[in-house]
Amino acid sequence: SQGMADFFESVVSDIKTFKADVLLLSAGGNDLLGGGALEGVLRGGDRPVGHYLGPDFAIRLEEVLTRIERMVRAAKASAPDLRILLHSYDYARPSGRGPWLRDPMDRLGIPRGKHPAIVRAIVNAFHTRLNALADALDVELADDRGEIVVIDLRKTLGPGDWYDELHPTSDGFARIARKFRAEIIKPLIV
Repeated sequence: SQGMADFFESVVSDIKTFKADVLLLSAGGNDLLGGGALEGVLRGGDRPVGHYLGPDFAIRLEEVLTRIERMVRAAKASAPDLRILLHSYDYARPSGRGPWLRDPMDRLGIPRGKHPAIVRAIVNAFHTRLNALADALDVELADDRGEIVVIDLRKTLGPGDWYDELHPTSDGFARIARKFRAEIIKPLIV
């Protein structure tokens, strides 16, 4: 969207101004799980778990990845030695604490026992495709030096680390921050 383009243009400007070494780019979660996204991409009813993610989900996933790719390309064009850290997400909890997961799946008539497996399938699909994109862009834009990487946040949080269906508690965010920190300082460890 134009709004995202304008926003990222200012990020690219800041990368140059502040001579950034690392860009932490968090994108895709709300597009796939938030803001009523699920009702538009899932098939309803009671069916095998592998049949809930249909063509609409695949289209949405590719749109998200296309936007991420554009941002990564713009950032690397502005600072060729910039390290870019992307991340996947942990398996969100369809607890009913928020409007994002359980409510839309209930409206689609999906049995609650299948909700966690569906969220897991969405998160795994995003992780797999994001990782493939990061690998391809790292080969193309950074000579395969590991400058564009994905931090895998799956299985980072425990059941008590969730504030609501999508967002961690403060302790949960601290666990996530430790994973980011470990990746940020990796080049500094000799």
